[in-house]
Amino acid sequence: MKLGEALSVRARQAQKLNDLRSRIKQNAQQQGDEATPENAEALVAEFIDLSSEHSNLILKINKANAETEVAPGTVLLDLLMEREDLNRQRGTLEMAANSASTNDSYRWHRSELPMKPAVNVPRLREHAENITEKVAELDAQIQTVNWQTEI
Repeated sequence: MKLGEALSVRARQAQKLNDLRSRIKQNAQQQGDEATPENAEALVAEFIDLSSEHSNLILKINKANAETEVAPGTVLLDLLMEREDLNRQRGTLEMAANSASTNDSYRWHRSELPMKPAVNVPRLREHAENITEKVAELDAQIQTVNWQTEI
């Protein structure tokens, strides 16, 4: 199985685990002798089996990320961590630019000073756009490796 396929399977499994959890909760109690729509014990057993499969798949994915070399001295995990860092930076830059751009001209009294940006909004937005381009390049590189790597 390719790493890219494993990531897709992992996402589907995670969704199914969440669905099973909800169904277990909905069917965990019954009123009197009235039967529940689904057998909660069977759902629990299915959840446990799928959870074990899911954990094993995550272990394989994590090992592949840590061991797959994308360049001399660089493994896939390095690219994933770089992408996470860049996304975090971009989010903060965008938040700062958006906060500084808010036009709250409403004042209680005329004597109150109007709010003005304390940061250079265009520069923050430009920096965020540059990061977005870097993230797109990293994503393309990661996706290529994901569909070439056998786990």
